[in-house]
This record gives sequence, C-alpha cells and structure tokens, in this order.
Amino acid sequence: MKKLLTLLVMGILLGSSMLTFAQEENEEKDMRPVRFDWATTILIDHQTVKNLPQGTWQYMIYHRFGKMDKGVSDFWGIYAPSNISMGIHYGITNKLSVGISSEKNNKLQSLNWKYNIINQTRGGTIPVSVAYVGNMSVDTRPDEVFGQNYELTNRFSYNHSLIVARKFNDRLSLQAAVDYTHFNSVEELTRHDVIAWHLGGRYRFIGENSIVFEYTSPMDVNLNGYSNIDEFNPLAEPGLSFGWEWGTSTHAFQFFASTYEHIVAQKNIAFNKNEIGDFLLGFNITVRF
Repeated sequence: MKKLLTLLVMGILLGSSMLTFAQEENEEKDMRPVRFDWATTILIDHQTVKNLPQGTWQYMIYHRFGKMDKGVSDFWGIYAPSNISMGIHYGITNKLSVGISSEKNNKLQSLNWKYNIINQTRGGTIPVSVAYVGNMSVDTRPDEVFGQNYELTNRFSYNHSLIVARKFNDRLSLQAAVDYTHFNSVEELTRHDVIAWHLGGRYRFIGENSIVFEYTSPMDVNLNGYSNIDEFNPLAEPGLSFGWEWGTSTHAFQFFASTYEHIVAQKNIAFNKNEIGDFLLGFNITVRF
C-alpha cells in the first residue's frame, strides 16, 4: 500500500511539473513577436514597423519613373526623367537599426534610424506593434540654390514618424502613423513644419505575393504662427500608392503606382504637387544579408 501511495504521489508531482513546464513554455511562446506581418522595412513610400535583426545588413534601391500623363509617347512615364535612391541599413540590436541613403532629386543625403518600442506578440498579450522612425536629410545642391542669406543649416530637413501596426491574420496587416516634418529653410511664407497622418496595409493572397497600399495626407495645422496660413501656402497634395509585392526571407520586390515622386518622406509630405490620378510607376528592391 505504501509503495502504491508513493508511486501515486510521485506521479502527481511529475505530472504537475510537466504541466508547469508546458505552461511556462506556452507563455514564453505567446510573448514572442509575431512573424511575417510585413515583407520588408518599407511599405511603398512609408516605413513599416518591421526592423532588421541584430547584425543584419539591408541594401535598398528605390526607383520612380516620370508621370504617366503623356501615355504611349513616353511609354507611360518610363522614358520621362526619373528619381532614384540607394541606401544601406544595419541592425544594431533587434530593436534599433540605422542607415544612410542618397536620393537623386535635390541630391539629398540622409541618415535614417528606426526603433521598435513594442512588438505585437503571437499570443495576443500585446495586440499591436509600435515603432519610431526618423531621418535627417541634407540638400547638397550648390550654395546659390539657397539664396543670398545662405547658411549651412539651411540644407537640413527632418522627418519623425510614430507607427502603430497590427497583424490581424496570416493575410492582412494594417498600420497607421503620424508624421512630423521640419525644414530649417524654406521659401518666404512657406511652412517650416507639417504634420501628416498615414494609413497603409498589406494583403497576402497567393504564396508570398501581396497587394500593398498606403495613403498619406498632411493636416491643416498652423505650427508656424502665421495669421492666415491657407492664403500664403496651401497644403501639399496627399499621396496615394498601391501595387504588388513579392517577398522571401531575404529579398522583397515591389512594383506600384504612386502620386509621390520624391523618396525622402519630408519632401513628399511638404511639397507634393501631384493630385490623385497623377500617377507615376515605380519599384522598390530590398536585399537583406
């Protein structure tokens, strides 16, 4: 009888230990960040919450053809003057990455960074991901472009973005963001500061093929203290982009139509003149190694 009781107690203790271990393992699994919410670190023109793993490099090529308004005469903008940017990023930690890039328009040289504040977990304990993205750009065109009162600081502009994103299921991810843009120097009676809101998403439909879209619009907020802001400088036109994306664990390719012709965020947010319907074709390529 004693042996039976001993075996019974040992069985209960062993079962309890195994159950506790399984619960701890599940809790640990539930707290891991979600996977495959975004194919790459950029949606189309706007950043995503996805970051680079520690020690990983990423090389990027962004290309924008000209406006499609002339039709077949310039092959829907492909023969028109184009804009291109190239850059490289590095994952310092799993949450922090930095990079540099160069854009053809205005000869913009940029320092970029991204930090993941929180990550959505697989078990749903944390329902969303939140990231902060920033860049500082330098306009390297000749001094005379900046007028008679030229100073070195006139060349600098900045963009800061706070992004909130959620992966709803294996197919659909959505994100929303608020952007703040600042230019040290602008033309007379032009906004130095602009706030914009952003909405974007990705829908995966077959394998690694996805539909991607985004919409970004500046808000009519008077940050510079002018008495009648709309008379001297109306807001820039909102940006609409949509296209197709194909991605793997190390590569992503996006082909799309967009009303944005710039690649650095603050230029698009503050100065876009293309209305909805004035589309340009473009593509992005990212390679991680």
